[in-house]
Amino acid sequence: RADDAEKRLAASGSVKTVWNPEESVQGEKREPVEVSAKTLTYRESERELLYEGDVTVLQAGRTLRAGSVEVELDENRKARKMVARTKVQLEDPAAGRRVEGDEAIYDLAAKTVIVSGSPAQMRDSTGNILRGKRLTYDL
Repeated sequence: RADDAEKRLAASGSVKTVWNPEESVQGEKREPVEVSAKTLTYRESERELLYEGDVTVLQAGRTLRAGSVEVELDENRKARKMVARTKVQLEDPAAGRRVEGDEAIYDLAAKTVIVSGSPAQMRDSTGNILRGKRLTYDL
């Protein structure tokens, strides 16, 4: 559905978006980001995408799951930051780590995910657990 007056576009059912990030300043190739959810709302005036309902974000073998993900776009409509909320889980099988919390902020340019919660925690494949109010995960 499109609403021209509010400059909003909405989709429901099984929605999927794939972004191909630009190379970094150092010429590093970035992996595509794939987002799927039950609904998607794009608000042009706020430069924002809102995914809701069983949201899954895939990138370079890592999976982020949450109830909702809000994506902030820059002036060129490129994704710059994602904010995931509600039962956030980040799985990184290659590193053998799983991070859980209430909210995660993914800065695509910095390649970091800041997870906060009561508590936020990270488990690794050897059984180690790290807990705190806020964890920074460097991708």
